Amino acid sequence: MITDGEYKTIRYLGLDSSTDIESSLTSQAQLAALLKNQELVSGREIMVLSDNSLDNNGSLCGYVFTTDSFVNLEMINSGFFMANLSDGLLYSSLFREAENLAKKSQIGIWAIPTTTPTLHPTNTLIPTTTSAPALNCHPSYPDVCIPYPPPDLNCPDIPYRRFRVLPPDPHGFDGDHDGIGCESN
Repeated sequence: MITDGEYKTIRYLGLDSSTDIESSLTSQAQLAALLKNQELVSGREIMVLSDNSLDNNGSLCGYVFTTDSFVNLEMINSGFFMANLSDGLLYSSLFREAENLAKKSQIGIWAIPTTTPTLHPTNTLIPTTTSAPALNCHPSYPDVCIPYPPPDLNCPDIPYRRFRVLPPDPHGFDGDHDGIGCESN
């Protein structure tokens, strides 16, 4: 966020972003969460409801709103974060409802298996390869998961380099049309 010409980082109140949760997410899920956040706030004027308190990293803690969304709530509702209800938050009942809906829908972090399945011996051959959930991956990028636009993404917005690109390449990652995306740093 930029305010009065100064860049400030905001920590969304009500989102549990503990390290053990973040480390359990795949890089694909982390990218999906980042893209969802960008979709909600990028290029938009935001309003932050805060008491001007800072977290341990110096980030401003607050509730973030755009003209058409409550960003904190949307991130929980989309299943990218657990609700942090430990500090008597203003919107805790909304956050609890959003988390329960995401759990029930088994989306985001709630789609990650929490137990290891028990294996039973069998005489039947079972394929050993499985596919990860697509997370709305665009088919122009078959070797990595890059979502459909919007938002329009550029190479600095994604963690992938030198990946295969097929037409129509809606994000324009393959500028020289040689079938390889994001070739330069």
